[in-house]
Amino acid sequence: MDAGPKHDQLTAFLRELPAVARGRLAAALEGMGESDPLRSLIAGPLQAARRQLGELPPEVDADHELMAPLDPFVVPEETKAKILGVVSQAGRDRLFAWLKREDAKDIFENLRKKVAALATAEDVSNAIESAQGELARRLDDILHKAGSDRERGRLSLQIGGDNGAADLLDFAVVLKHRKIIRKIASGLQAGGPVDEILSAAKSTIDPIATKTPEALPAALNLFRSRVASPQIFVRFAAYATDTQDFVRIKDTPYSLVLDIALGEAERALWRARKFGSTADRPLFLTAVKNFGATARALSSEIEMPQECTHAKRLSALRKEMAETIRGDLQDIGPRIRSLVRPRGSEALAVPDSYEMSRLEADIDLLVITRTFAEETALNALSSRAYSDAREILDTGPTLLIERMRGAEPSAKAALKARLGAIVSVAAKIFNADYAAQLQKAVEVASQESRNANQLRSA
Repeated sequence: MDAGPKHDQLTAFLRELPAVARGRLAAALEGMGESDPLRSLIAGPLQAARRQLGELPPEVDADHELMAPLDPFVVPEETKAKILGVVSQAGRDRLFAWLKREDAKDIFENLRKKVAALATAEDVSNAIESAQGELARRLDDILHKAGSDRERGRLSLQIGGDNGAADLLDFAVVLKHRKIIRKIASGLQAGGPVDEILSAAKSTIDPIATKTPEALPAALNLFRSRVASPQIFVRFAAYATDTQDFVRIKDTPYSLVLDIALGEAERALWRARKFGSTADRPLFLTAVKNFGATARALSSEIEMPQECTHAKRLSALRKEMAETIRGDLQDIGPRIRSLVRPRGSEALAVPDSYEMSRLEADIDLLVITRTFAEETALNALSSRAYSDAREILDTGPTLLIERMRGAEPSAKAALKARLGAIVSVAAKIFNADYAAQLQKAVEVASQESRNANQLRSA
């Protein structure tokens, strides 16, 4: 019976019955054929009533539960390079669709039927655990049969995407070691002094690196998700190996930390490209900031020779990020100059709101790139643009403020709006105190203009 008013009315009626009566009715329905019209009418409302009353466990999305162990390792972006232990959202969706229609179709269908019929949350949990184990064994079998590169390539084509087989391998590992991964998650520390965070991570992850290296990518990605700073995560490679020397780190399991960090930088570059429009500017700025922080962590925490693969890849990503954001910085000076030193009648035009939003967002970008000038390969451009902006904002508003003091009422509103926009821009380039002083000067000039106009009127 489809959900609707009649379904809800029958559910409410069944809720009022004694629990014994609902149990007997459920048993009677079990004895009916699935095509029986009475069963199709009552089964849905009865199950809903029993779930609402706690007689049955809450409804479970069986499909989601089978895929749930992979969810902590899913990222939004799908990048060129595959990072071990990380699956893109698109890759996860492709895996889900392929498994449901191909080799694991029966596992998904059987679990759906089981959880719909089980009466306790413990039974449902056991059924999910059993199905996940069965799915793990099935995936191992699929990957074993696709042992050659050619077979893996064919498997990727079936799943879809460039990394279909590699994503399947990641999922198989996560399912196989799901209990270990849950234990890792409980042993990692998210807050506190950095040394304590690193020490707890080493104690938790070292045994995995030694005894279950297959699960190490999952362990490291879990650790990365717990710490806010890429600096702490990259430092872990040096902490765990007791060296900052890349040459020594690369021969240890913890070189994977650097691979994961490089993958994070690539995903940040991908986001910057995707969210470059003004409407998505906050996401764009966050992506650029995250890229800069990750690139700085790799550069400062690890001593990487310029000729090593990781350093070359990081350099290439920096150049790509520079090309992605260069255009937004090149005309900031002229645009600020146009706002602060308008020509002739332009001063009496209220600044365009869209242009102001775009300018303020680009100034936010300028501040970020100045902070991460080396990391975004824009040292000269960001330094020049920032100096030009400061010079214009430091000297330019005075002329407009003086102009407003003697302005006619018809011109005063536009001048005040322009000066208000300049105050907003100045707050980003200088600081809130400077902007407050500038705003106070504008208010004083506005009051003087009002007094002068009143005297003229009198």
